[in-house]
Amino acid sequence: MVTTLPAARHEYRPDEPVPNSGIYLVTHDDNHEQPHEVTVIQGRPFPPCNRCDRPRFKLVRPAIYIGNHHNFARRRSLKSKKPLPSPTGPLVPAE
Repeated sequence: MVTTLPAARHEYRPDEPVPNSGIYLVTHDDNHEQPHEVTVIQGRPFPPCNRCDRPRFKLVRPAIYIGNHHNFARRRSLKSKKPLPSPTGPLVPAE
């Protein structure tokens, strides 16, 4: 599946909403940390760094969060004890 991205800014800052799930390159102030890649999820805020004030995030590669992919999305609540229906009809008890 090909993901089409909207026109995006070059870099993002902490507390801004993540526009696209994927792998981002993080650069830090004062060179306290080498640039590194992280995975972030669309809609969540970019996190702050515990050691510097201005980390920057740049999208390297978009990726679909597994919970949003049609093959892995949750089909029922974890609290539900009822069996899932089969794709062709209701479950038939084994005899």
